[in-house]
Amino acid sequence: MTGEKACSFCGAARRAVRYLVECPRALICEECVARGAHATDTDEGIACMFCQKQRASFLEGEAAICPECIELARQIIVEASPGLPPARVVQR
Repeated sequence: MTGEKACSFCGAARRAVRYLVECPRALICEECVARGAHATDTDEGIACMFCQKQRASFLEGEAAICPECIELARQIIVEASPGLPPARVVQR
């Protein structure tokens, strides 16, 4: 095992994605941010891995994120990509 960082949602390695937004408990790539933006609320009652406050709306495997943190991750990606339109930043 190389210890390389990877998306907590899809498992994509850092070298395989354009952006990887990190918090102490999870990481999310730009593709999962785009997919999570279209997720609907769940009845699971699972807390967001990023803020630990909100009920998660996007779940994949053991990873969970709420709509507010998805939007924050999207904004971080947009700000890290000067000159690119938002649709090109979060979707390939």
